[in-house]
Amino acid sequence: MIENQIVSIIVPVYNVQEYIKDCINSIICQTYKELEIILVDDGSSDNSLQICKDMAQKDNRIVVLSQLNSGVVNARKNGVNRATGKYIMFVDSDDYVNSDYVESMMKISNEFELVTSGIFVGNRKVFDCINSGEYDVDRLSPVIKNMIYAQDNISRGILSCVYAKRFETELTKKIFKNLDEDIYYGEDGEFVYKYIINCKKICVTNNCNYNYRMNNLSVTHKKHDDFLINVNRLYISLKKEFEKSTYSADLIPQLEKWIFEHIRIAPENMGFGPENVPIKFVLKCDENFVDKKIVVYGAGKVGKDYIRQIKKEKMCKEFIWVDKNYASKETYMEEHVCSPEKILAYEFDYILIAINNDVIIKEIKSELQKKFGVSSEKIISCKPLYIKEFYA
Repeated sequence: MIENQIVSIIVPVYNVQEYIKDCINSIICQTYKELEIILVDDGSSDNSLQICKDMAQKDNRIVVLSQLNSGVVNARKNGVNRATGKYIMFVDSDDYVNSDYVESMMKISNEFELVTSGIFVGNRKVFDCINSGEYDVDRLSPVIKNMIYAQDNISRGILSCVYAKRFETELTKKIFKNLDEDIYYGEDGEFVYKYIINCKKICVTNNCNYNYRMNNLSVTHKKHDDFLINVNRLYISLKKEFEKSTYSADLIPQLEKWIFEHIRIAPENMGFGPENVPIKFVLKCDENFVDKKIVVYGAGKVGKDYIRQIKKEKMCKEFIWVDKNYASKETYMEEHVCSPEKILAYEFDYILIAINNDVIIKEIKSELQKKFGVSSEKIISCKPLYIKEFYA
């Protein structure tokens, strides 16, 4: 355990009056007490700033900064510049953390410039693709080989989010000086990947103490006409940095794949109609669906692609769409996402699991059988067909 070292927790705040108190309380209640809590309000138009000020009156570890609205990167940068701790950790203002979030990170030796951990997304744990362990960062390191994408060329590498990580303050300040403040999509990755290639040693853990909250009002879920301009800025910024490193041969192909995936989702992020968005995951035509009632379980990218195909091809008699995170899902092609509990009141013939992850598929199948009493014969759980080019 690293003791008697101040950890600066930086929280960028923007129009989150509904969540910010829970977020701050989760930080205040940390088992590790040597904290500097820096709340940076980015020109909120709701009551967020006042809530931050009120909370600061109750805990002298809280510092409140306020700025005109200029984006999350600028807010984080102001927080980083103000930080006095030996280490920096980030928390997004609509999320919350378990009480041992900081302590679990501070149990790791100070020889590591970066410590990573997993995150909770709903009831699901999400981890880096690299196994937990201690790694040198060099040309042959799994860290470099799998930084953005794993070597299977499908799985994401080290989570690009700035939260659920422990950074050294000195290096963090150095990296933040050269970040592009106009990047609003992929901005976490710009920092994290630039930071990693400046590390000598990192520690990947299987801790999971950070809770990501789905918020449809966040920047990630908004539509942006200039989305492709943002993606181009992200590409140029990281490409320049990678070309200066000794890892360019490994990293630039990973970067190109990552940017290509951003370009692929550009139509949806720019607000194009669903009929003009490329389909990525294809549902095989199944004669078992004809004249049947279907439950589509999963409202992510796979689920959306399945819904489009089912509606267009009239593949079944009728269907309902369910997801554990139904409350945060938007209506898509005039279809609403319901709670899985709806299954209990629906006379279905089959449940189609619309997920592209074997572990999650197994978890959902087990839940359907144990919690809802669904027989395995009524569950269709094969992974979707993945194709690179297909247009509806």
